[in-house]
Amino acid sequence: MEQVDNGSVREDEEPEKKQKSRRPPNTAFRQQRLKAWQPILTPKTVLPLFFAVGIIFAPIGGLLLWASAKVQEISIDYSTCAQVAPQCVDGTTPPTGNDASRIPSSKLSSYFKNTTSPADAPTWCYTNTSEAQTYGGQRNLPGKTICHIQFFIPDTLDPPVLLYYQLTNFYQNHRRGSGPQHQW
Repeated sequence: MEQVDNGSVREDEEPEKKQKSRRPPNTAFRQQRLKAWQPILTPKTVLPLFFAVGIIFAPIGGLLLWASAKVQEISIDYSTCAQVAPQCVDGTTPPTGNDASRIPSSKLSSYFKNTTSPADAPTWCYTNTSEAQTYGGQRNLPGKTICHIQFFIPDTLDPPVLLYYQLTNFYQNHRRGSGPQHQW
């Protein structure tokens, strides 16, 4: 005999399966209900913190200032050498007794411990040449202007001595500058 009740199950029917839920588990971490530390900022807590940070970083700042004061440098802008400088006497020597051979102060800046006498001021001159000695050996450079610069360093420089070269309006990652050299 079969009993038909709204709450009863027939023999040929299976009980309904529980549908999976997409909800995360009901934990404090998953539901973002973790206990958090919320500081109360009062002058009694903030001022000692500022002073402690200042006491820590003031000596570091002093060391950085001391190290930057030890830097000695000379910077020479020779971009107008071919237009302003006189022609060299014997190929590399600037003419003597000529104020035009001195590099203008607007193109020169130097920071040394000792001062340089005016007799040792940096000088420049240029030559027009078709051949030049380079690190790669003798090269043919037709119609090129070469700028020769002489400068005096008044102090003994301790190692490491670094030389920097600055280019303006040169963008290395530009497509013309990033290809092989034979394409230039």
